[in-house]
Amino acid sequence: MFVATCLVIGFGSLLMWLWTNLPMAIGCVISLTAFTSFSLVLGQHISIPVALGVVLLMGVLFTIILVTSICA
Repeated sequence: MFVATCLVIGFGSLLMWLWTNLPMAIGCVISLTAFTSFSLVLGQHISIPVALGVVLLMGVLFTIILVTSICA
């Protein structure tokens, strides 16, 4: 699991750099999704599918912000 996570972070960061020309590391985003999903499931007692849907929406929104250069 650790190696797979590292590979996804490396590949995703490289893809973000090539696609948006911004050297944005996505490791912080992966940790944010883990925090969000665990805090929703364990803290707020929301079902796992709903928590994963929130994480998916957060990832899509983050990608849109990076691709359209809204944050730059």
